[in-house]
Amino acid sequence: MAKRGVINPLYGMTDAAFWGKFRSAHRKIWTSSQAHKDAVNRAKVPAIGEGKRKYKIKCPGCGNLYNLGEKITLPTKKEGKYKSTSIYQVDHKDEGGSLKGFEDLAPFVHRLHFGKQEVLCYYCHQKKTHGVAE
Repeated sequence: MAKRGVINPLYGMTDAAFWGKFRSAHRKIWTSSQAHKDAVNRAKVPAIGEGKRKYKIKCPGCGNLYNLGEKITLPTKKEGKYKSTSIYQVDHKDEGGSLKGFEDLAPFVHRLHFGKQEVLCYYCHQKKTHGVAE
């Protein structure tokens, strides 16, 4: 393992930066995977009396119903800046684990695609993952 903050000539950045980018890129790929779609489909419930809307997403944490594709706007760390994100998120019941080297790659990808997953609303997901209260 290289020293902290040292640029790895193979990657052109630090090891931590490389694996952080790799992890982020693979999570982006996972969002269009069948495992992700299956988790969202399991959370769908019929939307009764909602006009053309056929389904809503039900959060098992709080029991609230959300529209498919519904977004919320949240403040970022930069003052006066905001980001838009989906109101519901797919949570991995089995933690994804660390990704700090090539030896972690196969277990990380396996847990990401084949681990148990459920859909939670943004607030329940934050509370479960980070211990953040609403």
